[in-house]
Amino acid sequence: RWTVAHGVLSQEWTRRIQDECQLEVFPFDSDIRTPIALADVATMKPVGASTQLRAGLRKILGRYRGQNIAGLLLLSDGLDTREVHEDWAREKLPCPVYTVRLEAPGIWETEPDLRLESLDTPRRVVVGWDTKLTAIVAGQGVRGKPFDVQLWKNGHREESQPTQLPDEGGSREVTFRLPHPEIGAFTYSVVIPPLPGETHTNDNAFSIDVQVVDARNRLLYVEGPPRWESKYLVRELKANKNITPVAFVRGLNKQFISLTDRGGATLDMTEAQLALYKIVILGDLDAEALGDARAAALLKFVENGGSLVLLGGPSAWGAKGFTATGFAKALPFRRPWGEAAIEGTYPARLSDEGHAHPVFRVDQKGWDHLPPVLSVFGGAKVSAGATVLVEAETPAGTQPVLVSQRYGQGKVVAILTDSLWRWQLDPGNERAYARFWNQVIEWMSPTETSLEEYELELLADAGQLSLGETLALKARVSGRGGVPGAVQKVVCEIRMPDERRIPLAMAKQEVAVSGASYPGYAASFIPQVPGLHKAVASVEINGRQINSAPFSFFVKAFTPESVPRPANEGLLRALAENNGGRFCEAAEVNRALSALELKSRQEQRVEYTSLWQRLGLIAVLLGLLVLDWVIRKARNMA
Repeated sequence: RWTVAHGVLSQEWTRRIQDECQLEVFPFDSDIRTPIALADVATMKPVGASTQLRAGLRKILGRYRGQNIAGLLLLSDGLDTREVHEDWAREKLPCPVYTVRLEAPGIWETEPDLRLESLDTPRRVVVGWDTKLTAIVAGQGVRGKPFDVQLWKNGHREESQPTQLPDEGGSREVTFRLPHPEIGAFTYSVVIPPLPGETHTNDNAFSIDVQVVDARNRLLYVEGPPRWESKYLVRELKANKNITPVAFVRGLNKQFISLTDRGGATLDMTEAQLALYKIVILGDLDAEALGDARAAALLKFVENGGSLVLLGGPSAWGAKGFTATGFAKALPFRRPWGEAAIEGTYPARLSDEGHAHPVFRVDQKGWDHLPPVLSVFGGAKVSAGATVLVEAETPAGTQPVLVSQRYGQGKVVAILTDSLWRWQLDPGNERAYARFWNQVIEWMSPTETSLEEYELELLADAGQLSLGETLALKARVSGRGGVPGAVQKVVCEIRMPDERRIPLAMAKQEVAVSGASYPGYAASFIPQVPGLHKAVASVEINGRQINSAPFSFFVKAFTPESVPRPANEGLLRALAENNGGRFCEAAEVNRALSALELKSRQEQRVEYTSLWQRLGLIAVLLGLLVLDWVIRKARNMA
């Protein structure tokens, strides 16, 4: 491969290209290096232990963003020791890509080698849920023979699945079902026993930690067909650390699709199932979609102390909507049910009761100016005992937008607009939507809370990485006590696979959590050994040590470049075909690149020069000022 690549770079096309444009050569393996002259290629040696092909191409092309690139010639075997999947080869690059076959086909008698590329499963789950663990198994040289993929839990073998790979090698997914009957921290490992004759076995195992917790306040959100409201609301529910949300939307063929990790949750909505939840949010569902049995169970749920949010919409507030269901008696208002929403831009404000209500009282100044609403389901007559919290001014008069009431032991909130999601886009109050839902959920949650006075949260930008890559660790202090000002030092201790412990001092820094920035702490870590690592952050506040929940990450061992493997011709072809280039034999490169159309591009450049930057002009002006002063002085005019 090395010899063929050298031969390609000595062909006539290089001289033609250099006559008409700039030709630059970038060597790269795990990282790109400084560009070198074409003549210096002969002095290079193929000594890299790994290749990050995708990352290298991105960095190289990023250096020329906005410039006129005629084409890119990639001399590589197509093997990326970092990327798990090959679908990245379909990404569009800003120039034609030419790739080359560097070895004759069918010459390999490959050494048997199996490896685990990745594991994927939810890291934090609720007790009683079932989740799926997906392992990506890859390899070559197995000659189509089956082999076992084993699942281990805390050092004990749980089950084994036989699987196969194609004769020419490749990859496939293997899935395991993980039940979570008890609370605790559990380490799951997927192991492939070595094949006869397999010498590189350091990548035959992969581990991951799963924390099984009792749910905080569980919340169920059921929506009709996907809409803007569901998009933004699901995002806010996932970002709320005080709830465990399960969300469904009604998709094609009237089937419900889960938008979150649902574990073993279903949409039967029996009394037993609803007893697991503290809050239920119903979106734009009609009576048929909801069903009589679910409606009756929901009414019982509220009577027994559950909280119900009726987000509603055209179907829900129509004649065949919530009013036609068994929990119609729990609605906090009555209205002409066949009447459509009125649309426009209507100013919204808190009512007198809204100003005093717990939903808005905790953040009074933030609600002085509400964003407008663009629709209102008008004509609502509020029930006795219900309270209007938000109202809108419409041509038909003041109309309720947010109505609440107690029913039995529970709470019911109804929202009479389907434009609340626009609050997320309001340029003058961009956090109104998030604050609204956070405060509604806090009020509707049970009074008991597991939130401590101070809590320390530890996060990272990746759960899996390769040797030599950098992991960014972030921490932030939260809780009922707010952000303390007396925090002196946050330390993150990393426990290595060999039980060694490394302390890292975390520096003060803004950290991003769920799309928002908070005061926090950060540190970076570069692992030097493969295996499962565990990190715990700690801080002392008011003489008390606060520890974060453990965060685990797995450091992959990679198969070195020195292990014989055939070139990945499929990836090289995909790169060329998806980017307007060509996959060439070595002898065809000269003709293909000599025919490359080199288009010049004219750019207009305007340069501005300030007259105040000219020393001579400033001297003349100063001289004139002095002369003016002298004349005025001589004439007694100064």
